[in-house]
Order: sequence, then structure tokens, then C-alpha cells
Amino acid sequence: MFLVVALFAIFAAEAQQPQQSQQQPQQQSQPTEKKKPVLYIFSAEWCAPCQRMHEEALEDAEVVNLLQHMEYHPVDMEFTVGARELYRKHARSGGVPELVIYGGDGKLIARESGYTTIDELIKFLRKAFSSEELKIIDAAYKRRNLQNGAKN
Repeated sequence: MFLVVALFAIFAAEAQQPQQSQQQPQQQSQPTEKKKPVLYIFSAEWCAPCQRMHEEALEDAEVVNLLQHMEYHPVDMEFTVGARELYRKHARSGGVPELVIYGGDGKLIARESGYTTIDELIKFLRKAFSSEELKIIDAAYKRRNLQNGAKN
């Protein structure tokens, strides 16, 4: 008799508890963070346009701001280990400087050979982002500049 009462108590307790799946909603997978665009800049020390790009453009505040939102891979053809393999895989011009941008999804966005001006470089880098992303990037950049201007 005791055994029957004990079994009845166990079944009654289980019936009163909600099922595990009813207690907690199923965890939805967290949205994956969008991968950053990838930029390769192939250059060489002996290349005058490369040096001009490094001295002028890659020091420009707006260029630096855009690079902070990318996965940036500078590749010096003389000193970067595996540079020739990277060049064969990504570049197409046969010369330097060459810039190559891939989207976060790994698809090629743009390639450009040579270097002309800071404005042209900015225009090229902006191709990596959607218009919505550019609005966010530009607003944050302007906000930082205003804050830095107020501090000076």
C-alpha cells in the first residue's frame, strides 16, 4: 500500500510541474555580428605612389575612421611573409599599389590600381559599406570631431 501511495505522489507532483519546454522559451540564436569588410593594400617601399599614399592618405582622419570599420591588411611586397601568394590570390593589376575590398560575406566589392588623391581613396573605401552603415559611420565621425573641437 505504501508503495502505491508513493508512486501516486510522484506522478501527481510531475503532473503539476510544467514541461521543461513550457518553463523556458527556447533560446533563439543570437544574431551573428556582421563581419567587417576586408581591405588589402598591396604596396612596396620603392613605389613612389605607394609612399605618397602611406604618407598622405593613410594618415588622413577620415581614411583612418573608415579603416577602423574594416579588417585592414597592408601587404608590403618585399617584407610581408606570403606577399606573393596573397597578391596572386587577390590582386589583378600586376603592379602596386593595388587596393582590394571584400564584403563581410567574402564577395569582391572593388579593386583599384594606383593612387591618385585622398578623396579618391575615401570614395573607394566607402564602397565597402551600405548607405545605412555610412550614415552611422559618418554620424559617429562628426560627433567625435565636434567633441575633439570642444576639448581644444
